Amino acid sequence: MNLDSAIEQAEKKKKIFDMMVSMHYKLRDDYNRWSAFFDGLELLTYAVFCGVTFYEFPQHFSVYVGFFSILMFALTLIKQRLDIKKEAEKHNLAGQRYLSAKFDLEQRIGMWKEKNEEPEKILVYIREKYQELAELISIPEKRFHKLKHHHQYKVEFSKFLDRNRSCPWLLCRLKFALYGICTKSRE
Repeated sequence: MNLDSAIEQAEKKKKIFDMMVSMHYKLRDDYNRWSAFFDGLELLTYAVFCGVTFYEFPQHFSVYVGFFSILMFALTLIKQRLDIKKEAEKHNLAGQRYLSAKFDLEQRIGMWKEKNEEPEKILVYIREKYQELAELISIPEKRFHKLKHHHQYKVEFSKFLDRNRSCPWLLCRLKFALYGICTKSRE
């Protein structure tokens, strides 16, 4: 194996790390949104319960309030069991670790090119240095392709923004969406 192929493998690994950063941060954001939604729903419901506690309703209405309070109690238990906030923290940690590995690898690639490093040393470094990343929380298999598409969309949109610097952001979003539709119809 020569230096170019070892550097090429390191570049591929860096791209994988970049994709993993995007995936984990997307999952973190999704979990945080769901957590905020459930917290807000829970607080709003309890505020309404507190507000209607002292109001005298007909007898049949209190049965509805009772069933609804039991439902909210069950949802609260389910939310605690799922522990959405903890999942968000795990994906945040994984994203940070992959981001750190990506930057480390980026610096190392530059040094390896300058020093004309031995290819075997490069491969050993990559294998040993980043093996602890396998212990992090994994991407759910059923969401992998959707998250990969999200990452690729983000990369392509970023390139599109670089080519259209003087255009307002919202107009860029519209142009990018239309560009994608137009290029698909040509294929």
